[in-house]
Amino acid sequence: MSDFIIQIGEMLAPEQVAEMLRDRPGMKDRPIVIRRFDWGSAVIQPPPGRGYQPFEENGKLFACTGRPRMIGISHENSGENGFCRELAQSLEHDLATELPASITGMFALAMFQSDGFRVVTDMLGSQPVYKAESASKNVVCVGTNADLVTAIVGHRRELDLVSI
Repeated sequence: MSDFIIQIGEMLAPEQVAEMLRDRPGMKDRPIVIRRFDWGSAVIQPPPGRGYQPFEENGKLFACTGRPRMIGISHENSGENGFCRELAQSLEHDLATELPASITGMFALAMFQSDGFRVVTDMLGSQPVYKAESASKNVVCVGTNADLVTAIVGHRRELDLVSI
């Protein structure tokens, strides 16, 4: 299991969000990466297994959830951040249009930088990404864990109209 939680604005300290991610069964000892930006924060709990740690280069942070695979590449052999480094190189070489055809598996990919972020999910939507807005504060939360996204913005006890 792996997740990321993105806050635009800040309702909770990113360390609190990290504790919420850790406070799930079997997740206590899993690594978490926290990054702050002028626009908000990103809290990332990478997938277990070798090769999925976030990768930073040229002011950009690349991260993933799920179990993405680049077809024909053994990213596990490229170190702890092999997949995210391959993702960064693919995007740097303007292969973004070819990227969907070269990745398989269940995933959500994220690229963070000083002026915002982008998120891409697998074509089947197996790894959904949720968005919720705070009614009382100017805060938006985006993430792969619906319970945490709604809890952060204060909608935890409300009905989820999308699921209904």
